[in-house]
Amino acid sequence: MPFPSLENYKIQKKITTRLCYSLYDAIDKRDNKPVFLKILDQEYSGNQDTVANFTSGARIARMLNHPNIVKIYDSGEDQGHYFISSEPIEFEPLKALILEIFSLSFADLAKIFTNIAKSLTYAHLRGVVHGFLNPNNVYISSNSDIKIDDLGFNWFVPNILTGDLAESTYLAQYIAPEYYRSAEQADGRADIYSVGVVLFEFLTGKTPFNQKNIAAIQEQHLSGKIPPVYYEELQLPVEFSEIINKSINKFIEKRFQNSSEFVRSLEFLKEKYLVVPTPVEISEQQVSIFEAKVKKNKSAGPPPIPEGSMDMSPEMAMISYEPRGLKSIPKKFLNNGLIILALLAVIIFGKSFFFDTTGSDNLQNGFAQTSPDVTDLSRSNHIQGENSNSVASALAALDSLNSLFLTNESNLTEVEDFQKSNAFRSELNPAKEPKAADILEPVFATMDIFVVSDKKPIQANIFLDEKFVGISDENGRLTVSQLEPDKIYAAKVSIEGYTSTTKYVTLSNEKTQVTLDIKPEMSALGTLIVNAIPGADSVLVNDVLFASKTPFEIKFQRGEYRVKLVNTSLQKSWEQTIELKAGQVVNVKYDFTSIEQGKVAVSIKNAFEFGFGYVYVDGKIWQKKHNTTPLEVNLEVGSHKIAVRREGFVTIPAGTTIVVDKNRTQFVSFKLTKKQ
Repeated sequence: MPFPSLENYKIQKKITTRLCYSLYDAIDKRDNKPVFLKILDQEYSGNQDTVANFTSGARIARMLNHPNIVKIYDSGEDQGHYFISSEPIEFEPLKALILEIFSLSFADLAKIFTNIAKSLTYAHLRGVVHGFLNPNNVYISSNSDIKIDDLGFNWFVPNILTGDLAESTYLAQYIAPEYYRSAEQADGRADIYSVGVVLFEFLTGKTPFNQKNIAAIQEQHLSGKIPPVYYEELQLPVEFSEIINKSINKFIEKRFQNSSEFVRSLEFLKEKYLVVPTPVEISEQQVSIFEAKVKKNKSAGPPPIPEGSMDMSPEMAMISYEPRGLKSIPKKFLNNGLIILALLAVIIFGKSFFFDTTGSDNLQNGFAQTSPDVTDLSRSNHIQGENSNSVASALAALDSLNSLFLTNESNLTEVEDFQKSNAFRSELNPAKEPKAADILEPVFATMDIFVVSDKKPIQANIFLDEKFVGISDENGRLTVSQLEPDKIYAAKVSIEGYTSTTKYVTLSNEKTQVTLDIKPEMSALGTLIVNAIPGADSVLVNDVLFASKTPFEIKFQRGEYRVKLVNTSLQKSWEQTIELKAGQVVNVKYDFTSIEQGKVAVSIKNAFEFGFGYVYVDGKIWQKKHNTTPLEVNLEVGSHKIAVRREGFVTIPAGTTIVVDKNRTQFVSFKLTKKQ
């Protein structure tokens, strides 16, 4: 069918047929700007009421100027066609996401539906109600920006509810129950109802009012019964149920009374569940002061933290390992008689007993294992070498002991055990290994992260609190250790060609498991373009209704799909299985009026002598175009009788039966002789 001819617009292609109009991709000749063109179908153009509603609705919608609402450029009549021109929509219909092509986090869902509700708030404040908001007239980009179309067509809702086409049945699922009673009762709260139905479908894959005819759908709307949603399995806050149940309430007064209330409820959940702990930053000056303090007090400081690991914050490290000085040493340790005895022994015996070379080495060997600072021990040897005075040696020894007590204060038990030993009575023995129970080690937690897509493991980059921690293995697993218990971490996965997913996890004291489910991005999908001649009333993909009319275009994840077209007026259906690859565009087209045919080429052997003859098929003269030999005729698959006749001549043979095969050409020839 040729495109409508307009003076100001050049139509490029037909996109789809919807409601009472056909949608075209066109160019505005006046400024060469691309537009989408809605042209009122001819069956409605003769109805004055329909024309008035079509044009007045366009004028009202044209006043809306919002980034999430399709912008209307112009409307009116052109060459007898009533039209509405608008900005071209380069986004994908929301329907593409509902079949679990994407695994959306709570943050993504909140962003999408907050944008939808805010857009409707803008329209409602200007007196415009949508009426039949659904996933096919809400469009979404790869970064969750949205566009709402078909504002200004709420006058057509009664026609939808009284229609008998598949499109009417589909749209009826999203229309608020008050429209079934009286369209005059409907206001902006009817759109809130539609948003709730779309949100329900987003979570479950189908609407709560999924029936085969409008009467059954109406009964479900008026009953107010909503199937359960298992929010824990979807890893969503259970409070989501309150939002959905309040939105899809059959009683108008019990719903959200405006879209702003809906938005506030979503934002409340966002604040409750999506608050990311702000990491405390330590300035270089603070770090320098801390390091200076450690050196001054000869403290070992915190143990080294492996680079790239998720360890305690610097503040926690400072608190855990802050040097405690002499105040932390028990009084009994200072008053211990063994120290006095050791001091007297040093004074009396001097070099020969304590500060001989062997003793110095043993001292280093004995204490260096428990003290990271060996400098102060060697310092005692230096004092001994320079000063032979026994009192000075004793003071040096005492200084060394005091240093040891300060640097090894976390192992007081070991020092006490050492004092009780016979080290001061003979020769220092190598230090014993400290017991595990005596060492105050920080407590860490571990997180096992699993990355999957369509239940299959995926190797992907993993981040915790925006810090890269590693890549999942071939089993989709990554184990991250040395994490702080009872802390909320933002676990994020990123891989090219897939949506990034973030999940907020509170660690237990031991091991926590978290699964991150990712789905392909739009760019990783294939495009399916479906068309039919003279048209199809329903387009089903894998037995799911996607559109009520052709042509139809949608993106799918790569895989195998069964496409079915139904033409009710011709009482015919057709289906085909399609293999779709990422980035591929597949055109599926079927002609319901076409019949499987083959060809038969008819000729006269002695045409050079007698010329032509007339071709007969199944006893009737061939009436299409010319009917004289040589002639090629298209015939339905099957058996046909072919003959050539001409007055005054006899044909040999008189006739022949040919079995016509699909897409095959067969040849038959005759010979003419004059009658005697």
